[in-house]
Amino acid sequence: MVTDKEIKWTRSIVIRYALLQLPAIIIFTLLYWLVNQYFQMPVWLFWVILAGWIIKDILLFPFVWKSYDTRDKDKYAVLTGKTGTVIELPNPIGTVLINGEIWRGRLADPGVLVKKGEKVAVTGQEKRLLIIDKIMEDQYK
Repeated sequence: MVTDKEIKWTRSIVIRYALLQLPAIIIFTLLYWLVNQYFQMPVWLFWVILAGWIIKDILLFPFVWKSYDTRDKDKYAVLTGKTGTVIELPNPIGTVLINGEIWRGRLADPGVLVKKGEKVAVTGQEKRLLIIDKIMEDQYK
């Protein structure tokens, strides 16, 4: 089983993140140039704002890098077999609380009725949508 602590960011993730930040930097540069045509703004202001923008991107990277990771599409499969609690009724898609995180889920058998607060088990997934099943009371024994 692969834990989140074992998954580290790679050079390709950093490059993907940096490349996706470029359009915003280019747009900022063009807007600055355009505004500077009508209002003379000091050049140092451009460099300070640009540096702040880049520093913001660097500071946010540790929090968002997993969104740019395409290595293991099945890394969330570790949730299969976990149990959780229904927050919003799956009709057809609802939300469940698993390991302190809120996930979207749908019932494996749409004919089964679950209530808010009932226990469910994760039986599979479709991308980031969990497939859940109601846990019967006798399954606890």
